[in-house]
Amino acid sequence: MSELTVPSVRDLRQALRHNRRAHSDRTLGDLLTDVYLLAFLVVLYGGAGAYSLRRHLSQPLPAPEGTEASRAWLIVALLVALGAVAWRGLRLVGPLVTTPAVQAWIISSPISRRDWLITPLWWLSVIAGAAGAVVGAAAAWAGLTPQFALAALAGAGAGVVLAALAVRSQADSRVRTRRFTVADGVLAGTVVLVGAAVADATARVRLPFPPVPAFVAALVGVAAAAVAVRLAIQGLVRLDRTALAGGAQVAGAAMSAAVMLDPALLSGVVAASRWRRMGRVHSGHWLPGPPAWVLIQADLRRQWRRRADLFIWAALILLPYAVAVFAPPAVGSARIIAAFVATDRLAGGLRMVVRTPALRRALGGTDASLHWSHLAVPAIGLAVWWAATLPAGGVPAAPVVSALLALGVLGAVYRTATRKPMSYDGGIADSPFGPVPVNLLRQTVRGPDVVAVLVLIGLFTSHLGG
Repeated sequence: MSELTVPSVRDLRQALRHNRRAHSDRTLGDLLTDVYLLAFLVVLYGGAGAYSLRRHLSQPLPAPEGTEASRAWLIVALLVALGAVAWRGLRLVGPLVTTPAVQAWIISSPISRRDWLITPLWWLSVIAGAAGAVVGAAAAWAGLTPQFALAALAGAGAGVVLAALAVRSQADSRVRTRRFTVADGVLAGTVVLVGAAVADATARVRLPFPPVPAFVAALVGVAAAAVAVRLAIQGLVRLDRTALAGGAQVAGAAMSAAVMLDPALLSGVVAASRWRRMGRVHSGHWLPGPPAWVLIQADLRRQWRRRADLFIWAALILLPYAVAVFAPPAVGSARIIAAFVATDRLAGGLRMVVRTPALRRALGGTDASLHWSHLAVPAIGLAVWWAATLPAGGVPAAPVVSALLALGVLGAVYRTATRKPMSYDGGIADSPFGPVPVNLLRQTVRGPDVVAVLVLIGLFTSHLGG
């Protein structure tokens, strides 16, 4: 009886590739059609985008005199915030993901898991490095420095470090049991950078920016990328099936939410994943008072346990100031849109109450009272956010108009959070572009439609600004 040998990962991939080609019914004509469509879209939209970008780059940045430090602080804060968002997205998906078929037939087999996962790790590093290079070059352009190559190299190294550390964190099971994680430290650092950028942008406090040579940043980025990739490769052997399966569930939910136009399909899976990572929570005592006061305290506790939403809320303070430096005419519109997105991140309690009838029955009281109680935290967050972005500009001279815009943003958040589950029935209207599902579009734009009206009001009243 011959002994069974475990095939190598390379031989297994070649066999799978051969089987896919043997059972594929895709003809050469189909392949050429797809290539033609892709090339057509790239030429059409890529050419238009390149022309617009070249025309925009030929214009000088409309920044006032003496804003080099402000620009530098804003760029650093934006890069940190963007890196934290990328880290959040990578850790939410995995970042290494395997399909259920791969988990059942390959990951559970005796083959080398490290050799199987090292290929997607390299692809992830290449994609992250390319994205980081683009961000680094954009940061060099925004910082008015001609050293685009070194900045792109430093950005590529930072992207690879981010992806590799995310893989290492995915393989490290101890991260799930920590009460304070790296994300909390990034949140605190981002808040500090936001404060420094805002203080310098308002011209009330001048903070000198320490000069860093571009070649030093590029050298550090490349060295850190090499070390991070080595650590990620060493951690591949500790990736279990549970860690590899969670990202597939989130990716499937995101695809379903995009197809069905229902964000609740994704938010439910994300919330369940968040609570599983948290593991356990500690109960606390509420201050005595009426039911509304107790519900507000519970909503505040919920916000602290969902610190990623607080990070997004704080990071979006940078957006109006960045727009004020790089595109001053769009400050008012960007401020309204950013206020809506930031406040919506604090309306998790309101969404939970609206979407859970059993919870409303357990809490008691009327639906209106529960809605208003859970709207208090978003209202407070909007007031703080609106006041923090006042120095960025784009505010009508009449305080009444500014207050009405803020109230409109709060109404848009309430309208979005209280949206009922998606209903896919309803009439279809004929249009020059074909049939249009009116009811589906009405449900999809519930909330953003109010934001669009507020943007128009802000544009019409912008001439009143002093």
